[in-house]
This record gives sequence, C-alpha cells and structure tokens, in this order.
Amino acid sequence: QALLFEDEAVEFPPHSDDDMGGESENNALIGSDTSTIHLDTAPPSHREVVLKAVCHLVAGTVVCAAASDPLVGAVSSFSSAAGLPPFYVAFVAAPFASNASELFSSLAFAMKKKKKIFSMTLSQLYGAVCMNNTLVLGMFLILVYTKSLSWTYTAETFVTLLLILLVGLLGMSAYTFRTWVGIAILLLYPLTIGLVVFLKESLGWQ
Repeated sequence: QALLFEDEAVEFPPHSDDDMGGESENNALIGSDTSTIHLDTAPPSHREVVLKAVCHLVAGTVVCAAASDPLVGAVSSFSSAAGLPPFYVAFVAAPFASNASELFSSLAFAMKKKKKIFSMTLSQLYGAVCMNNTLVLGMFLILVYTKSLSWTYTAETFVTLLLILLVGLLGMSAYTFRTWVGIAILLLYPLTIGLVVFLKESLGWQ
C-alpha cells in the first residue's frame, strides 16, 4: 500500500496473518468487554423503581411523623423565648427547615440544565405547594372543627388561598418562564408575610 504526498510515495508495510489474527482477537475481547459492561449497567426494572419509590415515601412519612411533634415544641419554645407570636416564627423560620429537602433537590435538578428536568422540578414544586396548602390546611380545619378550637386564622387563610390562586394562574398562563418570573415569585414570600401583618395589625383581622 502507498500514499502520495507532494509527489512522494509513502509506503506502509503489509499486514501479516499473525497481525490480523491479533487484531481480530483484540476486537473480540473489546466486544466481549463492551457487552459485559452493557449487561452490568442495565437499568432497573419498573417493579424495582416502584418498590424503591414506595420505600422512600414510607420512610419519609415516618421521619415526618416522628419529627412533627418536636418541631412544634421547638417553634413554641422559640416564640416564647423571643417574645414573638408563634405564627410569625412558623411562617418565617419553620418553612426553611420543613422545606429544606425540596430546596436542595430542586437545586440539584436545576444544575443539570435540561429542559425536561426543569419541567420535572416545576411539577415537583407545584405538587409540594398543593400538598402543603390544601391537604395540610384541610387537616387543620378538621382539627379546628372536631376539637372546637377558636378560629383566629382568617388573615393567614385568606393570604394563603390568594397566593395559591395567583401562582396557579401564572402557571397556567405559559409553558416556559423567564428568570425574572422566578425572582418575582420569590418576592411574594416576604410580601405575603407583610400582608398578613397588615391585615392583623392594621385592619384587625383575626
């Protein structure tokens, strides 16, 4: 075999049968190694994924149930020591502790910078909002009714439902959002706390 470069012939030595045999053997080994690696990294089955997800959900539920009572006690003790109403401590300090897992998981997903993962993260956050502000609020109302507790949470409930409505309408308005929309939603958190303070302190809502 020969190649021509600028009128000069460059010759290559021919392959012997031994070289061809060694090359074929190496290719066979590489192929076998590749197939072995492919078999070792096979994705889990649907049943395994469902079983693992159920185990994680059960474990998370147990942890939340075990930590709920100490968390309420810690909030009450801190509010008494600081001389602050328990509501403000629960709305300012407690959410950072109770929603820390969702915050870190959302940041981990966002670092991958893929459109599908962004959509999954947004769905996860919307699910958490619905869970916290509908199911939890419903359970609270059931406790108030069954235990004949006094109702002094009109301002908090109104602001919570108003925020759910605003963010829900925003989520239905488009499929993609710019960064400034996320910043505006983050600013709703201190604004809602200020609105609750205004309704309770200035307008006398209970």
